Amino acid sequence: MKKYKIYTLHDKHTNEVRYIGYTETELRKRLWGHVAGTKGNRIKNHKMRKWIKSHLEEDERPYIKLLDSFSTSIEALWFEQYWISQFRTWGFDLLNIADGGNEGYITNPNRDKSGYLYKTKRVYQYSQNGDFITEYPSGKVASKATGISNTQISTAINDKQNTRTCGGFLWRNFYSPQIEVIKPKWGNTGNSHSEETKRIIRERGKSYRPTKEALAKQAKAQMKPILQYDRDRNLIREWGSAKEVKEELGFKIYSDRHGFKCSQHNYHWMFKE
Repeated sequence: MKKYKIYTLHDKHTNEVRYIGYTETELRKRLWGHVAGTKGNRIKNHKMRKWIKSHLEEDERPYIKLLDSFSTSIEALWFEQYWISQFRTWGFDLLNIADGGNEGYITNPNRDKSGYLYKTKRVYQYSQNGDFITEYPSGKVASKATGISNTQISTAINDKQNTRTCGGFLWRNFYSPQIEVIKPKWGNTGNSHSEETKRIIRERGKSYRPTKEALAKQAKAQMKPILQYDRDRNLIREWGSAKEVKEELGFKIYSDRHGFKCSQHNYHWMFKE
């Protein structure tokens, strides 16, 4: 069974906890990720990078310890926030910039040494009756927990009419024990048309559906007479349409923007003016 871990990074000299993180991999691999990220300048937290570099300059590394483990990512991400808050309350000087829970730190577009905090928005799941079900730290976590696409969840949250469902649930970016359920226009539930809409479609279909005679008349009006010439441009025959040529001669002719083609079975074909 997969384990989701909360870990601590300790200072090699003082044994003090300086960082709390979340991982799904082995602890030794996660520590190596911090070290490799520092060597490659991929860690955007410059305080964290400077702290790890101070160890590497002495041919040492911080050491990592398991703090807690969980069977689901939702629990682990929630407790990551809890432990960061708790350790700061106890007076530990943590290097964490974000508060955990899948929040991240990204550099600004100018690629300078400064940065800004990018906080993911919490996502709240409700039943179709508007009853609160649960809370997720982000849409990504909600997607992983429910199996519903993160894009679909975001679309449901950003729906201006607040009528869109996703995976059979309502989604919001705010908490309330009970939310108002707004029915779509025409009584559409999102799965099928309402009975009233179906009735209107049937009635309109009856009034606008053309008869076979009308379709045949329309097709005949669209037919253009075609003139058949030999290579010397002598008229051979006049045809009622290209369909008539195909039915009698067994091949289909095509017209270009000039109205005829010279390469159709050694004949010239032209629309009658």
